[in-house]
Amino acid sequence: MAICFVLFLAAGLIERGLGRIGALVVTRLLGMLLAALSVQFVLDGARALGLLA
Repeated sequence: MAICFVLFLAAGLIERGLGRIGALVVTRLLGMLLAALSVQFVLDGARALGLLA
């Protein structure tokens, strides 16, 4: 929890270090990760209901 707190405090510095392009790249990568997780959750739910073999 302390590590997360320190990273939150340093978020401005990290963003400045990444620059505009770096921030866009990280945003796109995290968006793709979120999309993949959501698809996986839907598939797991469909399997649990017996809709998929």
